[in-house]
Amino acid sequence: SEMLRAKDSSVSSARIGVGPRTNREISVFQTKAGVESVVAYDITQLSSGELMTFGMIGEIIRCHEVVTSTIPSDLGEISGIVLVDEIDLHLHLEYQMNVLPRLLRLFPGLQFVLTTHSPLFVSGMASTGQVDIIEMPLGQKIHADDFSEFNESYRFYTAVNDQFKEKLQILQQHLLQEGRSLVITEGKTD
Repeated sequence: SEMLRAKDSSVSSARIGVGPRTNREISVFQTKAGVESVVAYDITQLSSGELMTFGMIGEIIRCHEVVTSTIPSDLGEISGIVLVDEIDLHLHLEYQMNVLPRLLRLFPGLQFVLTTHSPLFVSGMASTGQVDIIEMPLGQKIHADDFSEFNESYRFYTAVNDQFKEKLQILQQHLLQEGRSLVITEGKTD
């Protein structure tokens, strides 16, 4: 739900659906305004960052089940230490800054030891609660405030991105009225 809400704040919930054994598709569904719809007919249609995040959380829950032989009724029951190298890998800025830090905080009984190249992830983690930030290779403790210029850049980027989204919605409405299709690519070579 957190991952889908990052894209659309009107998403109230999400779920995973697993197909029958003869056709083992894993689909992603979302609910908005009481209506459920398919986000991805197959989980492989999610972005690399979404898959990485989903896989990591699933693995944390699976490890708890393997070690304790119980299914947790609440994520707070899961305890231990989780090590992740380059946790920001493949994540869009919004996921680095807001989504991933919130997801990690859903596990209060876990201690996360993480590496990152993302000052936005560091700022996001610091904004969600207590965190120790150690700069390597010297092992010096630093503060998230050291990255304030990145926060300013992030705010600028999201403001520009919001303007782009508004223009895209206007274009989509215009094309819909004309009965024309819209094709969106991520880059010049797509």
